[in-house]
Amino acid sequence: MLQSTSIVQSGQFPTRRATGLHVVQVSRDEQLLALGPDDEPMERQIGYAQTLRNMWAGSQMTIIVLTKRSAGRPFHRKGLLLIPLSGGALTSRMRLVPMLLGLHRRHPIDVMTTQTVADEGLLVLLLGKLVGLRVIGQIHWDLFSDAARRMALGSGLQGRVRRALALCGLRHFFALRVVGTKIEREVFARGLHSNTHVIPVPVECSDPPRPIPPKRTSEPLHILFVGRLAEEKNLEGWFKVAKEVAAVREHVIFDVVGDGKLRDRLEALSRELGLEQRVRFHGWVRHEELSAFYASAAVLLLTSWYEGFGRVLIEAYCHRLPCVSSRVTGPDDIIQDGITGFLHPPEDTAAIVQSVIRLIDDKALRERMGSNGQRLVASKFEPRHLAEQWVRLLVDSARRHLPQMLPPRTRTWMRYGKLCRSSLTLLRSLQYEAIDGLHLYGTTLDIGGGARNSYWHLLRVEGLLMSVNLNPSVVPSVIVDLNRGLPFSDASFDNVVSLNTYEHIYRDETAIRESLRVLRIGGRFHFIVPFLYQIHGSPSDFHRHTPDWWVAVLRGCGVSPSRYWIDSLVWDRLNSAASFFGHGARLPLIRRLLLIRGCIRDALWPLDRRPFDREAESDLKVPVGLHIFGTKG
Repeated sequence: MLQSTSIVQSGQFPTRRATGLHVVQVSRDEQLLALGPDDEPMERQIGYAQTLRNMWAGSQMTIIVLTKRSAGRPFHRKGLLLIPLSGGALTSRMRLVPMLLGLHRRHPIDVMTTQTVADEGLLVLLLGKLVGLRVIGQIHWDLFSDAARRMALGSGLQGRVRRALALCGLRHFFALRVVGTKIEREVFARGLHSNTHVIPVPVECSDPPRPIPPKRTSEPLHILFVGRLAEEKNLEGWFKVAKEVAAVREHVIFDVVGDGKLRDRLEALSRELGLEQRVRFHGWVRHEELSAFYASAAVLLLTSWYEGFGRVLIEAYCHRLPCVSSRVTGPDDIIQDGITGFLHPPEDTAAIVQSVIRLIDDKALRERMGSNGQRLVASKFEPRHLAEQWVRLLVDSARRHLPQMLPPRTRTWMRYGKLCRSSLTLLRSLQYEAIDGLHLYGTTLDIGGGARNSYWHLLRVEGLLMSVNLNPSVVPSVIVDLNRGLPFSDASFDNVVSLNTYEHIYRDETAIRESLRVLRIGGRFHFIVPFLYQIHGSPSDFHRHTPDWWVAVLRGCGVSPSRYWIDSLVWDRLNSAASFFGHGARLPLIRRLLLIRGCIRDALWPLDRRPFDREAESDLKVPVGLHIFGTKG
């Protein structure tokens, strides 16, 4: 593994990791295994996989599909690996954990995501905690709705227990992806998670929107339903609306597109209501054939008790079709009430009927709302943008979520001896270890330094060395207030070095930008700052920034991600914690006792032989300081 000390001493910078990320998703979507003519879910996942490879070359996306069907063999499709896992609910979940462990041994996983936060979602979360992997939970339906809970998780005690377990587990996911702002607000209000992202499911229009020929007044108008014939769709309520509308408007036809276990019951209901001549059951149709139904309809009508997202609303708006829907999570984010359609409580049949009749009778209103919906979808639900948002969350949440982060340095006996002999704090000892022997050529600017410092003897400088500082007692070359910039022209220096300075500067982003401004293209910079360490005695100790912050700032300064690295100055978690106790941790006996644990661990179990090392990863999260170094370009 790369060791940053040897890199710095030799003056060579590491090459960026060549291996990609491995993202694993656990899904219940059996349509991914159908491989039939209607494979829109598969195409969406293939799009995710391609976006992942575009963001991080060499990456792999694997989907484990829990299915009740007989299991086939794993297969690849356009760079996506799908692994069927068959069996009943309990059997498949019992087999899931060993499958994930085996997959992780063969091809180490960087991040896992599960399409539910209940049941197998909790199993994946537990495995992630044990192995040390980040897990992203996805909430595709309103977990906080009692109606949704009864229909998705079961009624009675079973459903309440399953939801309670899911809610208890939410805060333990690394991040949450939700499909609606109402769910996000509820998660925040209950204090269940702070790293929550609203990312709807991307929906590609089946065909480009095309002009719809005007209907002759003698032609019937069509009210459309598209979806599964399932309990949560409240289709009995839908048929009540249909009966009321049919009673006052004879020229209306009702199209039901979709299939499900309720079809026989609904066909019987249509006969009971006297609608058998007005309702047409089309059954399941291929995705590309839906365009004709949207194009010929006057209104899309949904009366669902709950929705995951409401993708049919997006598809309808792609075809400029206005929508009337129940006001539930999903449609509430898509429909702008009175602008692109109408929203009503699912039990308010009278209001829904009134809105449907209003659209039937007013052609100009239908066209205006349909056009408004089309513009809304184009601006708010652009599929490529949503796919990039989701994949970016996966990449940022991965175990190696910052490619600039160097792996931890091996805790050797030689390092142990040097640190034990040092009379400095752990922070200073690790900082000086990082720059010891650093060879700098040309003109070098030491920001925050001066002639009276304790580290210039560690540097090998060939050329002019200048320093800037606000404090004249350290004898800087130039006295400068770094909050106001540097008095040098652009590209004046070949190297810029700063040790324990930026945390004392109120406008630290300005100081960093100025430091890079005076550095020539191709010049080298070395910034060292404290992180998890006792607050300095100075009242002007303003900042403790994370590696993510440094990545964002350097990106804003135009530094290429492939030309700088972040080295966590850390021995282990125990010593990082001990550093908060100040001078006590510097006593020789205490220091030897605290340092020896990590040294023995690395001697017995080298870093490059650890298959699931949670400790090594967690050590990188608790450094006493950070060393950010690279070249400008």
